[in-house]
Amino acid sequence: MKNYREKLRLAKLSYNENFINKSANKCKAAWNVINSFKSKVLKTDISNLTPDNFNMHLMNSVSGIRQNFINSNSKALDLLKNYPRPTTLFKWRKVSCLEIMNIVKGLKNSKTKDIFDINGVLVKQVINTLLWPLTHCINRCLTEGIFPQTLKLAKVLPIFKKGDRSLMDNYRPISIVPIFSKIIETVMCKQLTNYFESNNLLAKCQYGFRKGLSSVKAIEDLVSSVILGFEDGSNSLAMLCDLSKD
Repeated sequence: MKNYREKLRLAKLSYNENFINKSANKCKAAWNVINSFKSKVLKTDISNLTPDNFNMHLMNSVSGIRQNFINSNSKALDLLKNYPRPTTLFKWRKVSCLEIMNIVKGLKNSKTKDIFDINGVLVKQVINTLLWPLTHCINRCLTEGIFPQTLKLAKVLPIFKKGDRSLMDNYRPISIVPIFSKIIETVMCKQLTNYFESNNLLAKCQYGFRKGLSSVKAIEDLVSSVILGFEDGSNSLAMLCDLSKD
């Protein structure tokens, strides 16, 4: 898909360039090309898409979803009764500078800045200077059980998906969390994942956010189960739930 979009972009550039070069009045032809793009953009009125309006829309969307929830009589402890109690208790482990360095190296080279105007590219450039104090601060967070309040702030960007650009429902909000929050979250995620996996605390049918498993594997297992049902002459039933903000 990425290659297709790139070839399409290059084809449009080539077409516009040939159109301008072959025109008797190149200046007028160039303005015609520019105006053709401007007219497409100006067709949609997005004057109502202000930060405050987006903020209120997203808050009201969450409130609407919560109102549609049905109160369940099940409690978390009741659901956990079906799982064996781990033989070892979980405890945060201090991390080394090498671990933090590897996590920083694994960050995406995104130039998108967080609320503090910091991105992964900048952190990678100065990590040698920050490595020891950053590792020390992260270990203090783990041992004291405190996640800094300032690192809980995020910048929310509405990303257009499809349809009418003037409708807020056609935008998906993404949160740009502070880059240092990502590093701490990665440290915590690695330790929690290792504990849950080693103690078999995750259901076998959970495919998301697990190493070696994905939606593709889920589909493969579903198809295999249906085929096995056909061969055994038994009925197969699947319940699909599409989760969305609507």
